[in-house]
Amino acid sequence: MRAPQHRFSHPARGSLYTRRVCGFAGIASPQGLREIAKSELSVMLAPIAYRGPDDEAFEARAGFGVGFRRLAIVDVERGRQPMLGGDGRFTLACNGEIYNHRDLRRELGARGCVFQTESDSEVVLHAYAEWGREAVRRLRGIFAFALWDARERTLFLARDRSGIKPLVVCRRGDELHFASEAKALLAHPSAVRRLDLLGCFAEAAPDADFAATPFEGLVEIAPGTTLTFDPSGESSHRYWSYTPTTAPDAQGDDADDIARFRQEIDRVVEMQLMSDVPLGACLSGGLDSSLVAALASAHTPHLQTFTSVVAGSLDPWYAFVLSRSRGLESRFVGFDPERSIDELPLAAWGAEGMIDLGFVARLELAKSARERGIRVLLSGQGLDELVGGYDESPSAMARAATRSAAARRLLHASHPEIATLLSEPASPPTSETAHAVADHLARQHASLARYLLRYEDRMGMLAGVEVRVPFLDHEIVELCARVSPERRERLFGDKRLVREAARGTLPEMIRTRRKFAFNGNLPSIARALDTAKSPLARLSSEEVTKEKGYFDPARVRYLRETRDERLLDVVIGVHLLDELFVSGFDPARFAKASVPLPPEVRVDETFMPAEAMLYAATRTLRSVDVPAPNAEVTFVGRLHALGDGARGPELLVVRTTDGESVVVRLPPEIDPERALAFLRAVDGRRTYAELASFLREPDAQALAMGAFFAEQGFLVPVTRR
Repeated sequence: MRAPQHRFSHPARGSLYTRRVCGFAGIASPQGLREIAKSELSVMLAPIAYRGPDDEAFEARAGFGVGFRRLAIVDVERGRQPMLGGDGRFTLACNGEIYNHRDLRRELGARGCVFQTESDSEVVLHAYAEWGREAVRRLRGIFAFALWDARERTLFLARDRSGIKPLVVCRRGDELHFASEAKALLAHPSAVRRLDLLGCFAEAAPDADFAATPFEGLVEIAPGTTLTFDPSGESSHRYWSYTPTTAPDAQGDDADDIARFRQEIDRVVEMQLMSDVPLGACLSGGLDSSLVAALASAHTPHLQTFTSVVAGSLDPWYAFVLSRSRGLESRFVGFDPERSIDELPLAAWGAEGMIDLGFVARLELAKSARERGIRVLLSGQGLDELVGGYDESPSAMARAATRSAAARRLLHASHPEIATLLSEPASPPTSETAHAVADHLARQHASLARYLLRYEDRMGMLAGVEVRVPFLDHEIVELCARVSPERRERLFGDKRLVREAARGTLPEMIRTRRKFAFNGNLPSIARALDTAKSPLARLSSEEVTKEKGYFDPARVRYLRETRDERLLDVVIGVHLLDELFVSGFDPARFAKASVPLPPEVRVDETFMPAEAMLYAATRTLRSVDVPAPNAEVTFVGRLHALGDGARGPELLVVRTTDGESVVVRLPPEIDPERALAFLRAVDGRRTYAELASFLREPDAQALAMGAFFAEQGFLVPVTRR
C-alpha cells in the first residue's frame, strides 16, 4: 500500500522543521483517551531542560501528549519538534541522528512520498507511514523516538541498536509514561519514588527487552528493541541483536577483514560529521579515539580535540603527538579530583546511576567544548567491548566474569535476596569454545548501555553537547560479529584488527600503544572526598547509613576502618542516589547549576614517556611523529673537557646520517656510559614497539635519563659541525 503524501509541521507554527538532539517526555492513554494537560507535560519536562537548551514545545490531545526540549544541531533556524504528519494522524518526538536519511529520502521519494523539509525527522515519519513498525530496521544512526498514531490509538517507541540514546518507561494504571530520562517520570505528580538496589547493580542481559533502572517501577527499553502500546495493552519486540558468529570459516582471509573494517570506519566517521554547528572530538590519546580523530581531521581541517589531563596519566602526551602529526587544534583540560569533587551530585543527577570520578571529568571536558562553541563531539567508545580490548586475548575474555562483585559482597548481609540475584546474572564461561567467547562478547556489548554509553550521552547532554560514537554504528558492529572464531583469535587478540587498520594513519607509537584501563588514573570517590575534606564525605557516615537503611551500619563502619574504598564508593553512590531522587528529590535543584570552566593545561614535550624520550634522542620531535628512515645514528661520542681544558660536565656528541651533529650536556646523576649504551640502542633501526619492549621495566637511571631529555628539549644543539 502506497503511503499518503504527508505534509509535516510543528503544531503551533505550521512551518516546516527538522528534528533535533533533545530530551522528551510524554504520556499515552489509548484506552481512556484522557486529555493530557500541557501543564502536566511541563512538570515532566522541566528536570531534563538541559537536554535541549535551545527550545521547548508541546503537543497534547485526547489520549496522547508529549513535551520536547531541543539542542539544535542540523537546520538550526527551522528545527522544532514535536512534528506532525498525515493531517495530524502522526506525532513524532525523536532524539538523535539518522545518518542515512538522505538515502532513505531518495528511496521513499521514488515510492511517491513528497518531502517538505530536509529533516531526518520527516524521513522517520514517511518511513513509518510506508513500512510501519519495520521502518526502524532501515534506520542507521543513534535514536530514541516516540510516534503516536491517533487513528490506531497506538504509541510506538523505539531505541537504537546499541542503546546510545536512552528511553525510560513506566506503567501507571492504563497509561504508559515515557521519557528520555528517569527524572522526568519521577517528577510526575503520581510518581512513587523508591530506589531499586537490584537495578543499581544488575548486569545487562543481551537478550532482555527491558533493563532495570535504579528506580522502582521504571525500566529502560533495551537496545535494539521497540515497544508498542495500544488499547489491547503493550508488546515489545527485539528488531536487532548483537550475535557474534560461532560458525567456523577456516578459509577466511585476515587481510580482507582488516580492509573491510578500515573501509567501513572511514565511511562511518565521514557520515557522522553531519552537523550545521561546530564539531570536535574527544581524544584520550589511545588507539580508538586517536583513529576517530585522525579520520575526522581528513574531512574537517583544524579539527578541535579535547583531552582530560589527570595527574599520573601519559594520555596527554600521546594526544599531543597525534595533534602535531594531524594538525589538530587540541585543548587539554585539567582535571583535579580535589577541586572538582563538589560537582559529584550534579554528575550523578545527570547520570541517574552509579558513577565514578570519570563522569565528573567527562562533564568538565564537555563543558569546556561547549564554552568554545562545540556542540557535537565524536568519541572512540565502544570498540573495546566489540573486540576484547580490555583482555589480553579472546581466551582470557571468555574466562572473565561480568558481575558486580563489590555490590554483591556489600549487600549480602542486609539484602541476601538481591545479592543472590546479582551473583548469577549468567553462568561464567567454563571453556574457551567459540560459543563461550561469543556469549561473553554479547554481554560486553550489552553492558555498554549501562555504563560507557550512559557516561557519554548523559555527561554530554548535561553540558549541552551531543556525543557520537562511530565504532558503534551497527554496520561496524555486525562486521565485527561476522569475524569467524578462527580469525577472531588472531584479529581480536591485542586488537590486531584495529591496529592493522590504523597502519599509515596513526603515528606508530600510538598505533602500537598498549591498552590502559579506562579512568585508571583516577582515585576512588571515597579517597577524593576525604582528601578534599568535602561535606559529601558524610554520605558514608554511620548517621547517614542508619538514616537511609540500605546497608548494615556495622559493616559500613568496618569498611571505613579498613579503608575499603571500592565498597565505600558503593555506599556513597547509593546514598547519593537516594538524596537526589528519593528523600531529597527536587526537579529544580540543578536548574541554574553551572559547571566551572576547567583550566586549560599546557601539554608539550615535557609530558613525554621514557620510551618515547629515548627514541627521540636520535633526532628531534619529528621522529616521534613520523618514522624517519634516515635517523640512523652513525656515531655517539663522549667529550670529557671544555675548550679551556678544565674538567667540566660530561658531553655527548651524536651524529646522524643526515650529517647533523649535536652535543648534549649530562647532569652528574646520569652515568655517561649508560647514556651511551641507551643512545646507541636507539639507532633508528628499532621500531617504537621494540623500544617499548626494551624499556618495559625501566630502572631509576633510565627514568632519570628520560626526565633529563624532556627537560632539555631532547638533544639541544649546542655546537654544529
